Amino acid sequence: MDRNRAEAFPSHLEAILSSLNPDGSLTIGDSTPSCCTLPSPLSELEAKFYYTGLYSGAPLVARSGTTPWDVPTSPETYQKLQEFRAALDKPFDLDCEADIASKREALMDSIKLKELRPADSHRKLRDVREGDLGSKVCTLLDSMEVKWTSIDIVRIGYGGERFAPAVVWIGATPGSLSGDNGATVVSECHKLLVEQDITDVDVEIRESVVRW
Repeated sequence: MDRNRAEAFPSHLEAILSSLNPDGSLTIGDSTPSCCTLPSPLSELEAKFYYTGLYSGAPLVARSGTTPWDVPTSPETYQKLQEFRAALDKPFDLDCEADIASKREALMDSIKLKELRPADSHRKLRDVREGDLGSKVCTLLDSMEVKWTSIDIVRIGYGGERFAPAVVWIGATPGSLSGDNGATVVSECHKLLVEQDITDVDVEIRESVVRW
């Protein structure tokens, strides 16, 4: 599976495909599922693949949400991967190129990919962006010595699904915040939201570098 591989998939999807088992599960380090209490340290598996589909493929550090995370693959994904590999191994011609494109599309369709959406429809979140609550979040992060790089208000959901939860999305310098400390930070940030009667918004921290 070498020919056209670099062009076929972003690096974060490559990581999924290289870790895929025949039953659709993923293997990477400690794959013990994270527990569902608020908040909880993440497994290495969830941290690496939580944002599968987003262009950056940034690692997740911590999240306040309690919805269990599902691995974004299935046995069908493994089957489609094998079909894609077989197409790549054939002698190259125009028909082969079309087959590769078709198999790649089928493989992509078998993976649950996340996508970003605007959160403008959430009226109360305007206070996070424009009002006093935004400055409180920044002050809290600074008081906890978080090396944060960005704060965004977005919705993050799966492609093809109507619902996408609103998220206060915090970027942190890579390697600067452990999962345990990150869990404490998202919990404290979430408390600020609840104090403002914002109870349907998650807080998530991912590793992020902002380039100007």
